[in-house]
Amino acid sequence: MRALGKGLEQAGFIDIATDGNGDGTGAVVFTNAFPVAPVLTFGFYESELIGTISATSPTRKGFTYKVDGAAASATITCCWQAQAPTQ
Repeated sequence: MRALGKGLEQAGFIDIATDGNGDGTGAVVFTNAFPVAPVLTFGFYESELIGTISATSPTRKGFTYKVDGAAASATITCCWQAQAPTQ
């Protein structure tokens, strides 16, 4: 995981290793904690991620993610962005 930024917005990249079913999991720890759990967005090359990616446990300090149905036994690079919600 490579994280950029601090404060109310952070972004980075994750390399997701998938199993024989195209599933994978992992975790990201933010460089700096947010005041509240942030809103997360993901980006990827459509050809690499045929399935779905979701954040399963977003908190102020990071999140876990889950990939389902991607390319089997592959490494998929995904970008993410975390932004504190507007009040």
